[in-house]
Amino acid sequence: MNALKKCCLLNNIKNDFKFFKVLGVGTFSKVFLAEKFLDNKFYAIKSLKKKELLDNIKDFHSVITEISILKKLKNPHIIKLYECYESPNYVFLVMQYLKG
Repeated sequence: MNALKKCCLLNNIKNDFKFFKVLGVGTFSKVFLAEKFLDNKFYAIKSLKKKELLDNIKDFHSVITEISILKKLKNPHIIKLYECYESPNYVFLVMQYLKG
C-alpha cells in the first residue's frame, strides 16, 4: 500500500477534471474521457478499483510497475502518463488522450 502512496500523490480528481464518457472497459478498470479545468485539454483517465487490485497482489504489483515505467518514458510512440490520483476506492491514471 505504501508503494501506491508514493506513486499517487494527488487525491481529489473531481476538483481537477470534468468526466464526460467511458472510452473503454477492462477486467477491473474503465477509461474515461475527461477535461482538465486548468488547461481545457482532454485526457484519457484510467480508473482502477483498489479492492480488486489489493485482492490480487500480482495485479497490484503490475500496476505499480506500469506507473513507474510510464512515468520514466519519454517517447512519441508511447502514450504519456501525466499524473496519478488515489481515492478511497480507486486509482486514477491521467494519460494522454489520442482521438480515434
